[in-house]
Amino acid sequence: MSNKIKKKLAETDKKYIIDDVEMGYLNDLDTVQRSFVYYHDQLKTNYLQQLAVRLGYLPSDKLEFTIDLKDPKKELTIKRVKD
Repeated sequence: MSNKIKKKLAETDKKYIIDDVEMGYLNDLDTVQRSFVYYHDQLKTNYLQQLAVRLGYLPSDKLEFTIDLKDPKKELTIKRVKD
């Protein structure tokens, strides 16, 4: 391999200044990702709280939920958190 090609391959850091449209697109993607995570967490928490109420906990109880989604036992642990 020629020295010129070896030198070009050795240059790993490349910089590119993106324009305003590209930056806006990246910011929009970031916003969508954060929103998705937020709403996903809200839906999961609401479901688990509804389940806990059906099991006898009060809606005002502060609860902590633990579950291993890969465990075949499918065991949900609900723990009341003290204030």
